[in-house]
Order: sequence, then C-alpha cells, then structure tokens
Amino acid sequence: MLLVDALPSTVEAGGVSLPVCCGFRRNVAAELVDRDAPGAASSLLWCLMATRGPDGRRSLPEEVAADPAPWLAAALEWHDAAMGAMPYGDPLAPDARAADGPRTFDWEADAALVTADFQRLYGLDLTDPACQVHWHRFCALLLAAVRTEGSLLSAALSARAPLGPGADRHARAEHRRRAEAWALPPTEDELRKRAMESF
Repeated sequence: MLLVDALPSTVEAGGVSLPVCCGFRRNVAAELVDRDAPGAASSLLWCLMATRGPDGRRSLPEEVAADPAPWLAAALEWHDAAMGAMPYGDPLAPDARAADGPRTFDWEADAALVTADFQRLYGLDLTDPACQVHWHRFCALLLAAVRTEGSLLSAALSARAPLGPGADRHARAEHRRRAEAWALPPTEDELRKRAMESF
C-alpha cells in the first residue's frame, strides 16, 4: 500500500534479490515495447533490469544474463503491479463492453497530455531530467489524473470511450464531436484493418 509500505525497488528470482529500474522514464519505455514482438524479452530486460556500471555503461546483472526468463517474469510482475495502485477498474483499457473496443490511451500520442496534467495538477515537470519519479508513484498519479474532472487526460479518455446506451441524438452528436477532436492517430494494425474492410 502506497501510504504504509515503502515503494518496492527490488525483484526476486531463485532466492536472489536484485534492484529493478524504478524511474518512470525506463518504465514508460517498457510500456512502448510490443511484448509479442521478436526480441521483446531482451528489450524489456534492458528497460527494467539494466544497471549502469562504474564506466557509465549499462549492462544486465550476471544473474539476469545467465537465466533471463525468471528475472523477466519478476520484473514484469513488479512493473505491471504499479497500475494496481488505484483498484477501481482500468481507465486506460478499451471499453469493457466491446471485446475489440477502441483504444482510449496511447503512451506516445498522449505524452503531452500526461506532461501537462502532471505539471498543472502536481507541479511535476516530467520534461526536466532532474525530475525522478518512482514508477509506482507515477502510475498512482497518472490514474488519479485520469479520474480528475477537468484534466486533459480525463477529457480525452472520456471522449474516446464509447457512449453508453440510451443517449439521445444530441448527446450522440456531442460525443461524436468530442471523439473526433480527441481521436488517437491510427495504428498500423488499424490502418490495415480499414484497408481490408474497404475491399
């Protein structure tokens, strides 16, 4: 629990404990890795477990390089647990009513919204290299910003989520206007799907 426990900074595998990269920048980089892509395991380990040596170069700890699978599992569990800081549903997920619902959040496209909301709501300048925020704290603040009325993230995500049933014509038109204003750029998969549907 954030208010009682110290924020976790290590992971364990095979009875050995090693530090994990706690900063939000490396963890956002891990969010951008497609976990199903070839080479994803290596990229994720470099994001989450690489440490800087005395010579300034990053390398994986010997234990991780020797047996990467359990360390990757432990690091991803630690990383993913940060989104559980506010257990009231998943505001960054596609709408639960649709199995293949629309994306409501994108780390790259929404970076400016995250930056602006953190500055306005918390006084944290995420663009300042001196700004160091633990990943678990970052996620708690991000999830709170999403649920804060008047935040840019709240406006964008609510506009992108499907409108509930029973809305009248005026509400649907207004929602469509907001959805167009806040629309995410299409992914390559979405463009491919649109192209296939047009034939």
